[in-house]
Amino acid sequence: EQIFLRAGLASGPVVAGVIGNDMPRYCFFGNTVNLASRMESTSDEMKVQCSDMTFKLLRDAPNHIFDLRARMEDYVHKIQVNGECLENTWWIDRVLALNMDTTTGGIETAKTDIETARLSVGFSHEGSRRNSSICSTSFSMQSLVLTKQAWSTLNQQNSERLLVVNDVISNNIYAILENLLIKVLVSRGEHDLLSYEIQNELLDYVMKIILMYNSNHFHSIDHAFHVMLAMNKLCDTLVNTVSTDDCKNVTLCDSFFKDPYDLFGMVFAAFVHDVGHKGVSNKMLTDTQDDLATKYSNVSVAERQSIDIAIELLFSPEMCHLKEAIIPDVDCKIKFGHIMFCAILSSDIASPDRLKTCKARFEVVHNVQDSSKKADEFKEDPQGTCGSDLKETLNPDLCPLKSSW
Repeated sequence: EQIFLRAGLASGPVVAGVIGNDMPRYCFFGNTVNLASRMESTSDEMKVQCSDMTFKLLRDAPNHIFDLRARMEDYVHKIQVNGECLENTWWIDRVLALNMDTTTGGIETAKTDIETARLSVGFSHEGSRRNSSICSTSFSMQSLVLTKQAWSTLNQQNSERLLVVNDVISNNIYAILENLLIKVLVSRGEHDLLSYEIQNELLDYVMKIILMYNSNHFHSIDHAFHVMLAMNKLCDTLVNTVSTDDCKNVTLCDSFFKDPYDLFGMVFAAFVHDVGHKGVSNKMLTDTQDDLATKYSNVSVAERQSIDIAIELLFSPEMCHLKEAIIPDVDCKIKFGHIMFCAILSSDIASPDRLKTCKARFEVVHNVQDSSKKADEFKEDPQGTCGSDLKETLNPDLCPLKSSW
């Protein structure tokens, strides 16, 4: 016969002591004990239910990822556990242990974090792959937790959904990019797991970009990570809210957020958008006749340097498998170039001409028209307001992709 169990957990203050004379025993007393009993008695068979306080402790566990799901009764996240008392409770569906070195963390030890990250996703020193499906699930869940944070608590340590593994930013960046890249591959009809070569190169790419960020007051890797989290959250929000079922009532923006490749490109651009930034404005670089200002003809100097650094690293021989996964054909080359250049160059907010172009493009993509018709107009208007940045993207002086390919 099959035995069904149910369990309940609660956390909080208790009073403990030994009671009894003839048969002394160690006991716990208090509301927490009573609540734990209610968590068990109101749980379902083969399930573990926990209180709200236990949920908050588990979500911040440093070495484990808990899959926690709100218990709903008639679409309300509260259940009656004791008379008239209503409590928020949670189901603990599963738990994954993270195999990470707890001594690593921060930019100062970033070089050693490369091997830590490899081990965490199932790589040995010899380069063999071990138990990658479990480790990929771990990073997939980590990406989900990072994505589903509330806007009001985005990247805050006390966020209800935030999980930062040993404060190593690289792991969080890798988790987000890996998850988005897998979605791109699946949309192409390929495997839902990255090969060892792609995983390894993506990790190396993330770490090398991190090391190329300067320790500026604002344009640092911390800032880039915040921007990346916000972009990832924005994309996820729009993906889950826009609808393209009615082609007569859709914008180019709506269609954009239905393509996994577009989403990956935007988040990727957010990650690299300030790499190599010197911490001073483009005007200061131009006024002081900095070498970068001369190299880029005093136009969007810092932004174009960041684009060059990111693209040159991606096109290096050591990133060949990653590059092939991201850019497998000519169409993807053009599309990736448009996303990278339009996204990063638009961050040059001190340039009036750049802002004017961005505003014009915004008006184009948010006009409600037939999506296919609007897309055709967009392509056929290289001289118009909507095509000005696309023409600039293909300028050999501004776009290293043109000559590299």
